[in-house]
Amino acid sequence: MEYELFLFSTYKAEHIAKMLIDSDATLDFEMKIYEGARIYIGCNFFSMNIEIEDRSDLEFITDSYGLKVNLCIDIQVYNKIFSTGIMYMTETIGKILSKIQGDVLLLSNHSTQVLRRENGVVYVNNSQEFSEFPFSALGIAYKKTELM
Repeated sequence: MEYELFLFSTYKAEHIAKMLIDSDATLDFEMKIYEGARIYIGCNFFSMNIEIEDRSDLEFITDSYGLKVNLCIDIQVYNKIFSTGIMYMTETIGKILSKIQGDVLLLSNHSTQVLRRENGVVYVNNSQEFSEFPFSALGIAYKKTELM
C-alpha cells in the first residue's frame, strides 16, 4: 500500500531522515542517500523515500489542500505483513509529528486523506475505509472527522 506524507519542517531532509531512523531502534532501519535526489529509509515492514530534488507535488498540495508543506515522503507498506507494517508506520509518523510543528498531510494512494494537521490540530479520517486504521498508534491527540 502506498502513502505520501507531506509536511512542513524547518529541518533539512537529512535531519528528518535521522529522526525517522531514531524513532524506533527495534525496526533496524537502513538508509541510503541517492546523489542528493532522495533519501531511502527501509525496514522489514515499510520503506520511505524522502524527495529532495523533485518538489512538484508540494505546490499541488498547497494549492489543493491549503496547507503549507515543504517536504514529501513516499511510503510503501509491504503487503505480506501489512497489518504489522501499518501499525509501525503509524507509530513512526506519530513520533515525527510530536517532534515537528507545522502542517501535515498523509494521503493514501495519492488522493485520499488519511491524516491532516492544520493549525496544530491533528485530524484523522473516520470514514468506513479507515475504520481499521491503527490511529491510536500515533501516540498523540487527534480528532476524528470526515476528510475528503
